[in-house]
Formats: sequence, structure tokens, C-alpha cells
Amino acid sequence: MRNSTYSSQLRHLRKKVLREHNQYRKRMMFSTPKEIYDNCNEIQFYECVSEYFRYNEHINPEYLSACNMYPHVIKHLHNLYLKYENLQVNTWEGIDELLNCLVYRQKSYLRAC
Repeated sequence: MRNSTYSSQLRHLRKKVLREHNQYRKRMMFSTPKEIYDNCNEIQFYECVSEYFRYNEHINPEYLSACNMYPHVIKHLHNLYLKYENLQVNTWEGIDELLNCLVYRQKSYLRAC
């Protein structure tokens, strides 16, 4: 049962991330060269995070639960990434650290309520 719940959450999150990524790509494809250049770091972020969710078979269940709370997962993670400059997204380990930060912030918020 637990494994099927995990698989279901992972499938749901992958669909959501893929949809968001595709919408972002379409928007960027209709942008001017200057806009694309100005957003190159954001484009790289979207690509790295999308790839992480698309291909990683061992995502922490806490990360799935945390991410499924947001309608625009990548955008929310990007805002968090901008807030904490020391985080990296060039590796899966770096994305794990970003997701760990998301989980920590959610737990801290819940404790404060």
C-alpha cells in the first residue's frame, strides 16, 4: 500500500512538473532574444529541476508531499532558490538540498501555527 501511494504521488508530481515546464518553454520560445538572454539562469533552473523530477527514481517521500502542495512547483522552488543564494541546482544532490530546505521551511511554518 505504501509503495503504491508513493508511486501515485510521484506520478502526480511528475505530470505537474512536466506541464509547468512545457508551459514555461512555450512562453520562452515566443520571447525576444533579449528576454531569453536575460532569463538564462531561470531557464537553466527550470531545465535542471524538471530533469530531476523526470528521471530520479529515488525521491524522498517528504519532498513529494512538500512539492505536491504547490500548483507551480518549479516556480515556487525558483523563488526559494533566489532567496537562499548558497543553494545549487546543477546536481541532483544540490536539488535535494533545495528540497530539504523546502521541507524544513514547511515544518517550521506548521510549528509556528
